[in-house]
Amino acid sequence: MLKSNVQKPLFPILAVDFGYRHMGVAVSDPQGKLAMALTQLHGSQSQAILDIEKIVQNYKIRSILVGMPVPAISEQTQLTKDVEQFIAKLKQATDLEINTFDELLTSKLAGGTKNNHAGAARIILQGYLDTLHETEPTYA
Repeated sequence: MLKSNVQKPLFPILAVDFGYRHMGVAVSDPQGKLAMALTQLHGSQSQAILDIEKIVQNYKIRSILVGMPVPAISEQTQLTKDVEQFIAKLKQATDLEINTFDELLTSKLAGGTKNNHAGAARIILQGYLDTLHETEPTYA
């Protein structure tokens, strides 16, 4: 499992499962131990960022985690580039610390349906939290 690019994140964390049509979001508890699926965002990236800004305010989010598609080969894919562009826009809009974490197989673990992006975001976030606390992954 990939480790994040940050040592000590600020809690609570908002996780985003990036998608072109839908994005899933999940939040951590204030102690950074448990991830909870929140909602699925619909619409454009600009609308998703506006929705994320509201969530950041409502939940007093202190950092953001974005699921990063890590290609099997070392070359970037178009999806990876698009996620990086989204992260740059999100950083500009929120001015929060933004980290990434490998999203490999999270959609399948979340049930494999196109409507379960929030579940995928929860799995990404819980994997990240488990890595921070050096515990076994809790995907269930």
